[in-house]
Amino acid sequence: MVPWLKEREVFMMSYEILKGLFKEYGHEKILFVGIDIGKYNHVVSIWNGYRDVILKSYEFNSKESGYKELRNRLDRIISLENPKKIIIGCEPSGHYYLNLMYKLKEDYCNAYFRLINPKATKSQRDTAMERNKTDSIDTQAILDLLIQGNSYKMPFNDHIFEEIKEVVRRVDNYTKHKTILKNQIHVYLDELYPGFEKKGCPLIETVSGSQFLNILPEPKELKAMSAQDILDMFKEHGYTLRKAYAIKFSERAKQMLLPQKPIIKSKVQTLTEYIERYLLLEKYMNEATIILDTLLANFEFTENIMELNGMGVITLSRIIAYLNNPYRFEDGSKAAQFAGLTPTKNQSGTSEKREKISRIGHTRLRSVMVQLAHQLITTIGYFTAYYNRLVIEKGKNIKLAITATAHKILRVIIKMIHSGEKFNPPYC
Repeated sequence: MVPWLKEREVFMMSYEILKGLFKEYGHEKILFVGIDIGKYNHVVSIWNGYRDVILKSYEFNSKESGYKELRNRLDRIISLENPKKIIIGCEPSGHYYLNLMYKLKEDYCNAYFRLINPKATKSQRDTAMERNKTDSIDTQAILDLLIQGNSYKMPFNDHIFEEIKEVVRRVDNYTKHKTILKNQIHVYLDELYPGFEKKGCPLIETVSGSQFLNILPEPKELKAMSAQDILDMFKEHGYTLRKAYAIKFSERAKQMLLPQKPIIKSKVQTLTEYIERYLLLEKYMNEATIILDTLLANFEFTENIMELNGMGVITLSRIIAYLNNPYRFEDGSKAAQFAGLTPTKNQSGTSEKREKISRIGHTRLRSVMVQLAHQLITTIGYFTAYYNRLVIEKGKNIKLAITATAHKILRVIIKMIHSGEKFNPPYC
């Protein structure tokens, strides 16, 4: 277990905390450094707690020369102003902010490093009635939000989380392309081997089916094969097939409707290529799962959460990756809001519409939690009872009930992460 994972730092820097800093050190002794991040150039401005401009907005490049210029200016200001606290903030724009913030952390290790939600920046511009979007205006909005306490802590010591995020990113990419390839394989099989693939049971998803696709005999040759011929074909390629499966393959092959026209060989080659690519992605997925399993072993909470019947390595890895470090959430309700699993009501005067899910949040995390809820309500009695109570006793819509159950599950998981406890329904 990595020691820093046990820390329970408050994620949001509330204005009450800032008020304490202002009271202790004075507004003029706290410097706020706002940076608007760009791909090639960044814009920085510095205020004190009174919103006095210490450094007007200026642009510097994202290379080392630009960073040295920023550091020289910042060092001069620090020597002149002698601040007690420095708060540096920016929007998490793509990956462009990471190198700059990590470098600043190395040189100004005692500073606070904060991130600003881009939506909050836009809202701040609108509040200030700034109709144009410029880098200097964005920098002012970032500084305003930093002073208001509307920011969150940038996690630095999270290399394991970053590793998980990167592997999950690959897994999501593999999954996406696997789905595309599976659909394309199904289309070509339907055309070249009509009726051979069993409805609702894709060949690519079974062991014997995958072996068959690796061999892939000519359609007309397959139709003429007996069960024994199919067994011999599998054996010749180093595979073992049960006789019952060979009989089913032979029966389905004989039912294929094949015209006398020649088979288009290019289509068979295309199908073969799709199969090879799909199986290669399967191999990559298995390797990624092993890596994720090793990374998850760094956390004490993994063993407890994996005891949930229906939780898998990839599912837990996705939850952690999409939360971007679960320790940054004070409790499960904050994580549920982040995922967009909270209910909302639209009301105007006496008109009140039905309750629905807000859907403002992390789409992929919400999707994973809903899929997990579908699984856990069939395997864990506590969640089954919770879901049934919403549907039967409270008359909730089925979709709303499953989303509410996903909300409950995420809160349970966050509680288990923070407390290190096993799943204990009465107290979750």
